[in-house]
Amino acid sequence: MRLINLMLVGLLISSPALGANFNQDHAVIEIGASAGQVKVFAPIKVMPGRFAYLAPKSRRIVEIDETGVVTNVFTIPAHYDKPKNLMGGADIEWIGDLSEYLVTIPRLGVYRMDLDGSETWHCDSEYISHDADYQNDGSVVFVNAWD
Repeated sequence: MRLINLMLVGLLISSPALGANFNQDHAVIEIGASAGQVKVFAPIKVMPGRFAYLAPKSRRIVEIDETGVVTNVFTIPAHYDKPKNLMGGADIEWIGDLSEYLVTIPRLGVYRMDLDGSETWHCDSEYISHDADYQNDGSVVFVNAWD
């Protein structure tokens, strides 16, 4: 079973379970490389699995383990590869039932991506704000906050 913990920011803010400095520039991101330096790691306080985050400057989605080692790197599809939008509240969520990520890019759209990095579904909309959620019936609900 593959567990992905996407609440890295919450962990960094709320408790000393995991504290790390991650290189946000990522000129070169390679599987097996260190994404940063883990300063605090209390396994009993951290969900087992991996963490995923958007690295907007490198235009990648980076998946790491609890020690900061890169386990996977995905390129953001060209259509969604707009730095201003990626830095404007983009979001990523793990859909366990599908073994896919749901990625929201403000003012551009939302897409699902499998573990090979292939786009499996998308919805383009200039009105998507910052969040989308996959529903049990297969639909996707997103925040529509732009006028």
